Amino acid sequence: MNNAGVRIRYKRLQEQLKRFQVHMSISAIGDFSDPAKLEDDVYLLSKCYDVRSAVFIQNAKDLGKAIGVDLFDDYFSQKEDSRLGRYRIWLNNSIQLMDFVLTSTQTMRENIQDYLLDVPTLVVDDPAPEINLNNLSCLVERKIAEVQREGSIKLAWFGIGDNPRFPVGLRDLTAFSPKLAELRDTGHKVKLEILTNRRAMTSDVLSALKRLPVPYSIGQWSESAQQALLERSHACFIPVNAQSFSIVKSLNRAVSAMVSGNQVISAGYPLYEPLTDFIYRDPKKLVQDLSANSPLLRADTIKMLSDLLDARASAEREADRLCTFFRDVLNKKSGSAGWSGTNDRTSSSRALIAMRSIRRLFSSNLGGEISDDAVRYGIIHGRDSPDRYYKFLRKAGTLSIGSPFQPAKSDFDVVFSFYKKTGYLRVFVETKVVERVDESIRKKLIAGGNIKGKSYSWLWIDELLSETVRPHDSSSFVQFMTYEYSMADLESALKRLFPEIECIISEHSLLPFYFSGCKRQKAAAIS
Repeated sequence: MNNAGVRIRYKRLQEQLKRFQVHMSISAIGDFSDPAKLEDDVYLLSKCYDVRSAVFIQNAKDLGKAIGVDLFDDYFSQKEDSRLGRYRIWLNNSIQLMDFVLTSTQTMRENIQDYLLDVPTLVVDDPAPEINLNNLSCLVERKIAEVQREGSIKLAWFGIGDNPRFPVGLRDLTAFSPKLAELRDTGHKVKLEILTNRRAMTSDVLSALKRLPVPYSIGQWSESAQQALLERSHACFIPVNAQSFSIVKSLNRAVSAMVSGNQVISAGYPLYEPLTDFIYRDPKKLVQDLSANSPLLRADTIKMLSDLLDARASAEREADRLCTFFRDVLNKKSGSAGWSGTNDRTSSSRALIAMRSIRRLFSSNLGGEISDDAVRYGIIHGRDSPDRYYKFLRKAGTLSIGSPFQPAKSDFDVVFSFYKKTGYLRVFVETKVVERVDESIRKKLIAGGNIKGKSYSWLWIDELLSETVRPHDSSSFVQFMTYEYSMADLESALKRLFPEIECIISEHSLLPFYFSGCKRQKAAAIS
């Protein structure tokens, strides 16, 4: 709960929303005491692309709540990347239930445009921190004087140094290191200080850093360490590569550097073009300007920076726009006449009065009613379905279902298992759940199964389906080729067992199970 999205985006909005009598509380989705009970008006999901959010969205819709998602990481537009299939499937399915979408940049909105359908969408810029003009002016002048007096530049790089799916962070730093050589060749001593997360400090990355053309030190990132670094540095180096994941990012890293009195050098993709009057692309020009006592960021340009940030990323303005947007969403949901937003302050303030009923946009104090007997959703746990979600899903009142590809680390209400001797699929239903089985099927169940000390009744899947895919072994190849169709069989079988239950598949595997390209007859032939 201390990532950049929370610190820079939500907490700054949170403070401003209080001025409009709107209370935003922030919680990790796994911390909800009972995700089936929702008492608030609007819910916004952020970085929750798994089965927990799928259940949460469904429950919110059942109770008539406004539900939306905030998208600021692009895991969706790379349609040729099979590793990201589950993200695309999640968004494609979830967007049909969403009442609204937020994005952090216009580029992000454009990248996901194919998914948005006609869902109301708002670009909400990351709010900039407040600037004390006098303090920042003094800080900038002190740093300029230090460079001139000492003939050295303290350079900073800070942030998350890696991503499990994209080459970013420290890899950008090493890729654009020739810019550091240009800075070194000006004759100034350059010392680079790096702050990043421990996970990013792999042997390969550390080896690559040794080839940087300037001396450097590296330390573990924390919010306090970053602030201390920015206070003692003279400039920040922020390279950006041109992959789709990187070009949708907000301006917050450059803004954080500048409001701490640092000059900014950027390389690669021109992400910070909106701040171009304060961004160096040529390190030699920075040194020349520092020597002439006229860098882009100096005492007599601080006011211009403040005005620029206020125009692009005022926390008050973004909170105002967000409240107006949510009012329109709620009006549309309730069937009221929509209100067309305007820049007129009187009209905007009048609209915000209607937003006072929004008690929490994120909530951990949940109430509301969903019957304990009304188990609406069955979660099919795939090959790599995280155990850590199990308790959450139990509290949500879902039926837990182990697929034949699941290593069965958790206790399930229903288990599908391939009979080793023949490869035929069997369905096991825990005794306490048998009464939920459709009456016409219940009488076919055979008592006597035992899994992990719990009693089950079972039957062959042939009793439920006329045609099934039956791989004879559990090899990765067979799983890959038949997974999509086997899971479809499971869903069909579950519909016979529990007609009222909707199924949701939980799968985190990087293998492109849903994109095998097999035809059903080809998959069947494998067995």
